[in-house]
Amino acid sequence: MKIFSVGCGIIIYLSTTLLNAQHINTTDATNAPSGDIYHLSGRIGIGTTTPLSLLEVKGTNGEQEQGQISIIGNGGSGSGDAYISFSEGTEVGSEWSLGVKDDGNVFSISKGLTMDADPKFVIQESTGNVGFGIANPNLDVHVEGNSNGQVGLRVRNANNGSNAYTSIRLNNADEEAYASQVLLFLNSATRTLDGGSKAFTLRNNIGDTHIQSKGSNGLMIKANSGNVGIGTSNPSHKLDVAGVIHAEEVLVDLNVEGPDYVFEEDYPLSSLSEIESYIKANKHLPEVPSAAQMKEEGVNVIEMQMLLLKKVEELTLLLIEQNNHMKEQKELNDFHSKQIESLQSEINNLKN
Repeated sequence: MKIFSVGCGIIIYLSTTLLNAQHINTTDATNAPSGDIYHLSGRIGIGTTTPLSLLEVKGTNGEQEQGQISIIGNGGSGSGDAYISFSEGTEVGSEWSLGVKDDGNVFSISKGLTMDADPKFVIQESTGNVGFGIANPNLDVHVEGNSNGQVGLRVRNANNGSNAYTSIRLNNADEEAYASQVLLFLNSATRTLDGGSKAFTLRNNIGDTHIQSKGSNGLMIKANSGNVGIGTSNPSHKLDVAGVIHAEEVLVDLNVEGPDYVFEEDYPLSSLSEIESYIKANKHLPEVPSAAQMKEEGVNVIEMQMLLLKKVEELTLLLIEQNNHMKEQKELNDFHSKQIESLQSEINNLKN
């Protein structure tokens, strides 16, 4: 047996027993050897005589007062971090450190060989806040973007079955029931619920749903009626927009009668003189609401479009009627002109 002293009152005893593993007994200067460290073929075992890795630690049965391996810094009596560093030797960019910083007792995974290196993941002891890419997270989960200005959170579901979906659920502690949650989720391609076909859904099972940007009312979906408001928080119709709508095309289903009845033979078409009298008395076309009425009550676009089309059709009939009168008048004028020419010819003959 060989005996080595490594300082601090620690004595190591070496022997060659137990399955040809080199037995390293450790104890202090006053106690007997404990016999729990073994060296076998370049591998170190603690609590095991057959280590399979370069370092293998095997704990004892039952609950432990602390972890099987403890790394303790000097923070109790001075500044000092407790951490482990990893690297692939001289390979550039392979240095990482994992441990606890003495400053604030923050658990950190850092890019580099010290705890003061670039933090990639931290957990604050004082708040419990978790940070990704930031040393001082100010929320429960704080994700900071990279130097390229890019940041993201991905939730991926590898299952694409008929009931599969990927979701983020928000609720308070007293709202654990599904019906009291706000959900953001994406259906799978084959899911038949909630719209299916990879439908993206923002659902509020508690009350009205708001999609809002800073300084605006944003979009509101009323819980009871399903009415949607853009720029207004109290929509009274299926869609209320407080502002200008810009579109390349609008397709509207017609729910009022088209004015083709204007071309029926028995349609009571007003004459131009009757329309003239009405305009002089009322300052607007018959059946068309006045400017004051439109300002007070608004304009139903469909009804107004059909009314304007009706007026165009009435005007077309009046123009056709005027054109027929003009054709008749021209034929009569041509007839009279021929008669005058004939009479003038007879008069000339009598003179001669």
